[in-house]
Parts: sequence; structure tokens; C-alpha cells
Amino acid sequence: MKKFLVLFSLILFCFCVSSAQKITTKKSLDLPKNLDTYLKKYPYPSDFIKHTPNLKKRLMALLGKKYSLFDDNLNLQTPIEKEDNLLIATGSMKYSQGYEESMYIIDLNTMKIHIGLISKEFKEEYKIYSEDKENIPRQIQEWIDLRAERRS
Repeated sequence: MKKFLVLFSLILFCFCVSSAQKITTKKSLDLPKNLDTYLKKYPYPSDFIKHTPNLKKRLMALLGKKYSLFDDNLNLQTPIEKEDNLLIATGSMKYSQGYEESMYIIDLNTMKIHIGLISKEFKEEYKIYSEDKENIPRQIQEWIDLRAERRS
């Protein structure tokens, strides 16, 4: 009976450790320690994403086949801003005249990623992708609305 309890406890412990690692990995973005060096500067397109491998993996998982569109639309990128504990970055494709744009937001409290894509590929001209559909930051809809006003 003791052997069974020890074996059962060992299996349960391994399962808990494994589950905890999966949860930690999913939530973690391993943001660069020198995060302030990226803020309010014009980064090379996708530089921040390139130096944050977990961010790129999660973006690819969230966007699937649309990741390349997202990446192309960050060709001309604005400085990364920090607002209300959110990291916000936007960009557009060269020569697109506002019809091919991307925005991504990282909530520093929850480490959830939110993305806005504007493209002629979409029937409704934009799509929102989010790891937390219940708590999409207002900045994404404001960004989309502003671009719609400019085009009309």
C-alpha cells in the first residue's frame, strides 16, 4: 500500500509540475529586460518581435496564416508606446496609403496579446484577434475607427 501511495504521489507531483510549466510558458512573454530602450523609438520593423521569441510564437499561434500579413503590415512602424500598462505598436505596409496596417497591444498586467489588422483582404476591411476576447483594449477599436474616417 505504501508503494502505491508513493508511486501515486510521484505521478501526481509530476503531472502538477508539468501543468504549471505549460501555464507559465503560455503566460510568459519573456519581454526584453531593456524594455525601455524600445519605447518611443523608431524600431527596425519587427525588431521588438524578433528579440522576443515567445511573443513571435504566440503571435503566430493567434494569427495562423495571417501572420505574414501582420508582419508585412509592420514594415513602416511607429515607436512603441506605453499607455495604461499596455505596450502599443502600429505599422503599415509601404505605399499602402492606409489600406494595409497592423496594431498589436500587449497588456502588461495579464500578458495577453491583442491585434488589429486592416487589409483589403478582409470583406469588412479589418479583423481583431485577441487572446482575451472579453477584454479587448479600447485603443484597437479607436485605431480602426480613425483609419475608417480617414478613408471616407
